[in-house]
Amino acid sequence: MSVSGDGYYVDQLREQPDLEGASQLLARWAEDLGWDLAAYHVSLDARDLPRAKDGSFIAALMGWPTDCLVRWREAGLGAHCPVAQRCGRAAAPFAWSCDARDSEWFGNPLTRDQRRVLEHYGRYISSGIAVPVQQAGGTLGYVSWCSRSREHGDCSAESLATMHFLSHVFIRHVADMVPSELVTGSLLTAREKQCLTLAALGKNEHEIASVLNRSRETVHFHIRNCMCKLGAANRTHAVALACTRGLIRLN
Repeated sequence: MSVSGDGYYVDQLREQPDLEGASQLLARWAEDLGWDLAAYHVSLDARDLPRAKDGSFIAALMGWPTDCLVRWREAGLGAHCPVAQRCGRAAAPFAWSCDARDSEWFGNPLTRDQRRVLEHYGRYISSGIAVPVQQAGGTLGYVSWCSRSREHGDCSAESLATMHFLSHVFIRHVADMVPSELVTGSLLTAREKQCLTLAALGKNEHEIASVLNRSRETVHFHIRNCMCKLGAANRTHAVALACTRGLIRLN
């Protein structure tokens, strides 16, 4: 495959009448590029997986084992996925590995929940390359090209350019096909949003605790959860990411 035929791939997508067809096309593109599987999220904040008309997981039509998808959903792994969290901070494609034995993830210590996610992925794949996609209105999505065995850095410049192009074309094409509740579903709980909003207004943990009538330890717990879910280095970074992604609003 080559980006020289851009219009060809766009036309292929336009021929797909629904999300199921477009998703299966993405899986074929991945196979053509030498990858075993492809995965995507139209919104980083989506905590569920899109379904086909018959109720089955659309990702299953792309080759993902159903038990993998059921476990991902039931265990709430989407809230702690380090790949998604990294996409929220990276502008360029990046290679990633499922090795949960690593002590760090792009310079940040791996949390217990992040290790749990990588261990789950590691049952089905070994590595991948994720392509973040910025959409109109500030929504962030991504496509991840996954391998069961290949080295995650084993990708030519031409192949990477094609993956980058196809990821953007795909996400922007299917954005309107995904049910709105999956796009707008919030990564943060209502309490976490409250704490982060008050932090954005300059209040410290003691002040937030007083406003919410909660203990300082509870507030600290919620803010730490925000940092982990957003992949933020500190509280200020978490506030900036939440504002950028529209998770909190300062009126």
